[in-house]
Amino acid sequence: MRAILARQGRSGEEVAQAAGLGRSAVNDILAGRSKRPRYDTLLRIAKVLNVPVEQLTGEETVFSKALDANAAWTDAHKANPDSPVTVPAPPPGARDLPVLGEARGGENGFFLTNGEVLAYAERPPALRNVRHAYALVMRGTSMEPRYFEGELLCIHPLRPVHRDNFVHIELHDGRSYVKQFLRRDDEWLWLRQLNPEATVQFRNVDIKHCRRIIATAEDW
Repeated sequence: MRAILARQGRSGEEVAQAAGLGRSAVNDILAGRSKRPRYDTLLRIAKVLNVPVEQLTGEETVFSKALDANAAWTDAHKANPDSPVTVPAPPPGARDLPVLGEARGGENGFFLTNGEVLAYAERPPALRNVRHAYALVMRGTSMEPRYFEGELLCIHPLRPVHRDNFVHIELHDGRSYVKQFLRRDDEWLWLRQLNPEATVQFRNVDIKHCRRIIATAEDW
C-alpha cells in the first residue's frame, strides 16, 4: 500500500478521508497499529486508489477467492444448468468453512446454491468444531455501512439470536436476506434494513432459518 500511495503521490490521510474513513485509518494500517483491518475498509481504500484489493494486502485474499469461485460456479451453471458443479473438498486445516452464497439479485435478496460450495474460508474461533456453520459473500448495498458488497459473512447455526444481532434469513422459497434482528412474536419477524433505512417483516411460516452472523474475532 505504501508503494501505491507513493506512486500516486497521495497521503494516507487524504485517501482515508476520500474513502469515508477516520483520518488516521490508512496511516494506522501502514504503521502496523491496525494489524487486521476489516475487508470492507480495504475495499474502500482500493476503490479510492483504483486498484484491486489484493494489491493492498500483497496476497490473494480468501474474499477474492470466494468471489472468483462464485463467478466460476455461475458460468458453469449457466453453461449446463442440469449438471452439478462442485468445488473440491478443502485440504486439512482451519480453512474449511464452506462459502455457500450465490447472488441472483432482486429486492436485495439472494439465493443459496442448493448446497453447492463456492469456496472455503478460514474458520474463525467461534466456529471451530461447530457443525453446519457456513459463510456467505455479501451482495447488494442494503446493509451498508455495516456490510459491504463482497464482504464475507460467517454464520453460526446454533448461537441464540437477540435484539440488534445481524442475521441471515433463509425463506422456504429459497430467498435469503441479511438484516438486523428487532423482534419476533408468534406470527411475525421484524428486521431492520440500513440502506435505505426500513423495517422489514416476514411471516414465521415463511422462514426456514434465522441465524446469527458473527464477527470473525468473536469467541463463544
